[in-house]
Amino acid sequence: MRCNVGKTKDLTGMRFGKLTAIRLDEQKYKNNCMWVCQCDCGKEVIVVTHNLLAGNTTSCGCKRTDTLKKRWHGQHGTRLYRIWQNMKNRCRNPNIIGYKNYGGRGIGYCKEWERFEPFIDWAKQSGYNDSLSIDRIDVNGDYGPKNCKWSTPEEQSRNKRCNVFISFNGKTMIISDWSKSVGIERRTLRHRVVSGWSVKDALTIIPKRHANQYSYAAREALKKGETI
Repeated sequence: MRCNVGKTKDLTGMRFGKLTAIRLDEQKYKNNCMWVCQCDCGKEVIVVTHNLLAGNTTSCGCKRTDTLKKRWHGQHGTRLYRIWQNMKNRCRNPNIIGYKNYGGRGIGYCKEWERFEPFIDWAKQSGYNDSLSIDRIDVNGDYGPKNCKWSTPEEQSRNKRCNVFISFNGKTMIISDWSKSVGIERRTLRHRVVSGWSVKDALTIIPKRHANQYSYAAREALKKGETI
């Protein structure tokens, strides 16, 4: 449906923020006439008459872009910006090394984190600092505000899919924590578990090369599941 020029207020040459009305567009939008406007940045846009008169539209969109640039000025190239970029690349770029463990497994990120602004807002509200890394609570879930937190390297190492959990005497821990608790090297414990040792033997039999480091009382405590 064409717009009736005779019944429409002439806005030619009038300014609305960064927009200047140039001419009436021939088409209507939901029975509303529209104006071709030129923005101060040089771009032409078509705007519904009501939105011009009500002040709802005052630029081609460059005003909002300029505002965001000022708000986030200096963030590009920062550690937080690199974390955001790397997160997206892991999920969608099959040419990077880590893709197979993320995007290759169907791991993605929420729609709002496609833009940096919502991500940095969440990061600052969630206690980000330069000593922490982004960590997914559910390692099989997507990146998003509800499934992410900031973790220390030690905390993040506990949340890997490759971790092996061992339960003994009512306690369940990953191999690295058992290693600290019983005084046996982590790689030795992992080898024992993978080789089919019983949990009790894996955690209580001290390697011969380290036997002189433990007293008889300490070895007995280990057999009972106690820490030394």
